This record gives sequence, C-alpha cells and structure tokens, in this order.
Amino acid sequence: MLTLLVRFVADIGYDLAPNSRFQVTKVIDGDTVELTGGERLRLLFIDTPERGEPYYDSASALVTALALGKFGDLRFGKRKRDGYGRLLATLFIDTININRELLHRGFANLYLFPDNLKDSSVNRQVLELLEAQREALTAKRGLWSIERSEEKRYVTTRRSLRFHRPSCRMIRNHAEAGLRVFDHREQALSEGLSPCRVCRP
Repeated sequence: MLTLLVRFVADIGYDLAPNSRFQVTKVIDGDTVELTGGERLRLLFIDTPERGEPYYDSASALVTALALGKFGDLRFGKRKRDGYGRLLATLFIDTININRELLHRGFANLYLFPDNLKDSSVNRQVLELLEAQREALTAKRGLWSIERSEEKRYVTTRRSLRFHRPSCRMIRNHAEAGLRVFDHREQALSEGLSPCRVCRP
C-alpha cells in the first residue's frame, strides 16, 4: 500500500482530482509543506510570515501540530501549480481547514490573485477565509496585535488585490484619480486586500 501511495504522489499531474489524500511528511514553513513522494504544497489563498519575522515560528508550529505525519485532503482552485512547480491547494486534516486556521489565529493574511477569483467554485472558500481574517483582525490576534506606524490613508489601484502606503514606489506612476483610498489599513484587509510586500503597510 505504501509503495502505491508513493508512486501515485510522484506521478501527480496537472489534472489531479480534488480531495485526493496525501500525507504531510515535512513542514517547510507556515504556508508550505512536503508530501509523500517529495511533492511540495503551497497553501492556497494565504501568506504567512517569512523566517525572522514575527509569528513565523507560530505559523510553522501550528501547521506542524495540526498536519505533520497526518493524511490530508487537498482542495484545488483554478491553477493546480505555481511557477515553482508546487501544488496549490487548501489543506484539510480531518475536518480542519489548515489555511483557515492560520488566518483565524492571526498567523497569516489573505493573499489572492486575480485568477483565484475567476473560478466560481472557489468563491465560497475565499469568503470563508476572509471571515476568519476579519475575526482575527477584530480580536487583534497574532499579526494584527503588532503596532505599526499609521498613515493618514492607504491606497490601492482599482483592480489590484494589494494595498500600499501613499509613498510606495509600486504606485508612484499611478494617477491619483485611478486610486482607491482607505482611511485605515483594517478597511483594506477586511475587503480581502493584502499588504504590499515592498512598503509593508
């Protein structure tokens, strides 16, 4: 049985059916794990802190406690792999949605791409994850308990899923008329926008 499982995972293709079961053999960090056969899985729709950042260890420890050595179900979105060849999916261990649990604890933020939102089958998943993030924001859990220098406003372009500090170089060439403005960062986060990785609002 073990031999068959290793062969199946090693031969995984882009047309893999949802809800196939895999064993988590290694936790790389809070949003990446390794599966039997060496496949790497990047947890879909979320982003956890990088090594050395606050709550990096907490995110990794939570995934280790909930998933390491256990068999899980994978639920895919529109794309099944990222540009690095990693699987992209929501990970369920028994009835626990690991992606959602990280957001609920405040150990991750929602991180979406336009192609995520083109697939109507994932809309319920995204709404559930957004609600978990809103709960963590309201309770000031994890990442949302960290004090940050406040701006008088935060901005995003009309079709972007990221928001920025007004001085961010990523929006420097955008006309003011093409920007959306938020009075508080929590407003942008509550809508499902992610903090820019350059200006870190």
